[in-house]
Amino acid sequence: MKKKQKQQMLTIGILFLVCVITIVAYVMVSNRKEAAEKKAKRQEEENVIKLYSVEEANIEKIYFKNKYGDFTITRSGDSWQKEDEPAFPLNQDYVATMLVTISTVEAESIVKEEMEDSDKKDYGLDKPEMTVKIETSSGREKVIYLGKESMAGGGRYAYMEGDNTAYIVTTDIYNSFRYTDNQMMEIESFPAIESDYVSLIDLESKDEDIFKAVYEVSDSEFKDWESWSIEEPYAIHLPGTSVKINTLANRITGIKYDECVTYGVTDKELKEYKLKDPKYTLKIAYNYMGGESSSDSKDKDEKADSSSMKLKYYTVYIGKKTKDEGSYYVMPEDSDRVYLTSAEVMDKVVNLTPRTYVYPYFYRTDASNIEKVTAKIDGKTYEYEITKKEKDEIKIPEQELGVTETPDPGFYSYDFTVKSDGKKVDAEKFMEYYKAFGEISHTSEVKEKKDTDLVYSIEFKEKDKTKTLEFYEYDKDNFYKVSVDGKEAVFVADISSVDKAFNALK
Repeated sequence: MKKKQKQQMLTIGILFLVCVITIVAYVMVSNRKEAAEKKAKRQEEENVIKLYSVEEANIEKIYFKNKYGDFTITRSGDSWQKEDEPAFPLNQDYVATMLVTISTVEAESIVKEEMEDSDKKDYGLDKPEMTVKIETSSGREKVIYLGKESMAGGGRYAYMEGDNTAYIVTTDIYNSFRYTDNQMMEIESFPAIESDYVSLIDLESKDEDIFKAVYEVSDSEFKDWESWSIEEPYAIHLPGTSVKINTLANRITGIKYDECVTYGVTDKELKEYKLKDPKYTLKIAYNYMGGESSSDSKDKDEKADSSSMKLKYYTVYIGKKTKDEGSYYVMPEDSDRVYLTSAEVMDKVVNLTPRTYVYPYFYRTDASNIEKVTAKIDGKTYEYEITKKEKDEIKIPEQELGVTETPDPGFYSYDFTVKSDGKKVDAEKFMEYYKAFGEISHTSEVKEKKDTDLVYSIEFKEKDKTKTLEFYEYDKDNFYKVSVDGKEAVFVADISSVDKAFNALK
């Protein structure tokens, strides 16, 4: 028993010794690491060459000169203004960056003490690329001159007024003061909205209405289609294609004003930039949640119907292109500023083709509600009555998915019975023929507006509405012009696809 107790005591002693050794080792390693960090920090501080440091709040005036000219700004209360032009819309964010950069200036290394004239020339300091001067509330002045980029890269040659030593400083100073007069102007923002919340796109030129699309959820003529109505430039309203109109809306909401050209614009300047009588006028309407991000709402329909949503309009006038054709001159409505915006982006908006955004088919099938089809072919009338019984299970063939933007599930939801002159016809074949009429697409616009002979007509009677298509001669070999519900024909369809669909009904 005593032997066993001795062994236990020995084991405890060994474990205690191991713990002590571990703790001592940990403390030594920690102290060594801390000492190394302090040494590194001390070496870093020793390597930094502080040229000067002042409190940002004490800086009252900043002057800078670069390759574009010189610029002086002064403090005015909590903001800054251009000294010789107080009304100038100064970009306060740029000034904030300048203050951070110029309040404390440090050099990375000394290049040459007591420079000769030849040294200044070598470093680009005989004719500095940039000069920055600050004045403080106590009357202190600090001036730094910047020359070429250093041979090693990553910095610029510089020297302080009153000190003939050449230093290497970071590029931060140069980058913070490289702006032109125009770039120092504050830039208004194009509305920061999601494209899904755009509900109006209206583009006009000084000569014509180019395009107008309206999104109306509840009372749209095409609410059973995709809720977009194309109201211009056609003589009739047409259904729009949501996917493509949303793509256009996305382009529009991606517009950015890159640079302010002028403020307090004059009539002479408006004429110069072709904004007196704008080349284009772009107007949008969008829904927004009274100050909250529109991304908080998940569904556009839900958003548009919500009483908490508000409708806002925004108009921008678009003038001529710059000489290099890289930008357009633009001016927001109720603004006195002219901006430049990317021609690459704007060209895709102003040069749009309206037909691209029209729903591509003349008729949208509705197998769930179709009750009767009446076709007139070669002077003879064919009538088909359709009844249906709901299936227990809906199965849409994989090959149908993705063929059209929105497959009609009604074809696969019911068992159909079709009768003509009181006799049953092959329902499966007939419904395939019916589907073919929903795949007749427009191929181009009607160019020649003249009366021609009617070739075919077909009426689709659905549960709560009737849709009629009429096909007229256009040119005898290629196209028919198509009238929908007796309205003016604005598009043509391929002859072969139309003939094929009607011949199947005979």
